Amino acid sequence: MVRRINQRFADKMTMTAMMTKDEYRAAIGQLGLAQEEVGRLLGVGGRTARRWASGEAHVPGPVEMHIRLWLERPEVLSVVREIARKA
Repeated sequence: MVRRINQRFADKMTMTAMMTKDEYRAAIGQLGLAQEEVGRLLGVGGRTARRWASGEAHVPGPVEMHIRLWLERPEVLSVVREIARKA
């Protein structure tokens, strides 16, 4: 059953193209995150997060997956924030 649920979730989360800088900025705004917090939550520097927002660097696939997951399941973002706060 878990495998079936995970597969349905993965199918829903399948990325058809790389996240654009505009999509990234819109998603971060919708989540109410600042670039510094995005960097902290994802284990990168704020500068890296700003480079994604400016289009200076492409948004990596795993970052896109995290952001889409947070949009789909805000409770996961809450858990990640709590973990980061304790670190």
